Amino acid sequence: SAGQEKSVAQMIARRVKSKGEPYTKSIKSILCPDGLKGYIFVEVSNPYQLDEILYGLRHVKARLQG
Repeated sequence: SAGQEKSVAQMIARRVKSKGEPYTKSIKSILCPDGLKGYIFVEVSNPYQLDEILYGLRHVKARLQG
């Protein structure tokens, strides 16, 4: 949801940290630019692990692949 980018990015980071390896090695970076509302960029080597992290997370509407 727009306006929740920073809190969602923090939730993603907490989930990654709590799951430990291999998630901590797969998720390289999490970015939420101030000028781009409603989007968070996650650099990841394994997109399936990102799907597991995002599953059930509040304010996450969809995942776009890039």
